[in-house]
Amino acid sequence: MVNFKTIAAAFIALTVIFGGATAYLLTTASSSPRTVTSTALSTVTQTSTTTQTTTAPAPTYTVNLVYKPGIGFYFTNGTGFTLYFRQTDPGDGTSSCTGSCVTVWPLFYTSKVVVPPNVDAAAFTLVNRTDGKQQLAFEGYPLYYYQKDVKPGDVLGQGMGHFFACCTVTATAVTTVASTSTAAGGFAISIAKGASTNQSSLGYSPSTVTLVIGVNNTVTWTNNDVTIHTVTSFSVPTGAKSFNSGTLSPGSTFTYAFTVAGTYRYGCEIHPWMQGTIIVKG
Repeated sequence: MVNFKTIAAAFIALTVIFGGATAYLLTTASSSPRTVTSTALSTVTQTSTTTQTTTAPAPTYTVNLVYKPGIGFYFTNGTGFTLYFRQTDPGDGTSSCTGSCVTVWPLFYTSKVVVPPNVDAAAFTLVNRTDGKQQLAFEGYPLYYYQKDVKPGDVLGQGMGHFFACCTVTATAVTTVASTSTAAGGFAISIAKGASTNQSSLGYSPSTVTLVIGVNNTVTWTNNDVTIHTVTSFSVPTGAKSFNSGTLSPGSTFTYAFTVAGTYRYGCEIHPWMQGTIIVKG
């Protein structure tokens, strides 16, 4: 299993829409999309629109960014259909989905990438597959649709066959925030049973999560293994503090609130193959 490369730039502003016991956040569009042109998808150009006496029309994105509680930030195509990556792909542009897999997980491709401002358009690259087809990848991970997603907003493929909405892995539910409350919810991460001996496992489940400050920026780790572990940061964003749980006995927990946006990488000091990633959005 690999460490996933993540969305590196600041994300677009969110409009928070809360209803009853559920929360749904929508990204807002800007009039200055970033585009990638040419089949090589290597040249980034900045385009802009201007306003005379009326508001400029919203740009049309071929890749958009949205947010859902329980999923996190993820990409859709221009019409709102979820784009997935496969957790078992190596992250070097190679796709492990071939043959009948492509029927269930159709390939995503567009000749021109237009993304919201502050999404790194250069992170999208062209994959020339061994079957002769073309596919787009984000940070080296080829992108797919899911056959059973029949309408915009569907994320029915989440967690199916190691496929996840690109590019987060969030297998646990998020505590939703009522419209009258400003309290933050959180994620629960399990230190998996057998992690101390299974060196092919990252040990933390889910191994990568995306948080939003003020929405779900607290994480609680629970040691469900039969031996001791730690939750120790080895890479944090500028301005953020390192964290270390100390020794966690079986059944014990460690909770940490993230207040600085960026990417945090952590692991177990006792079992170095165990690694996890926390992506925090402002």
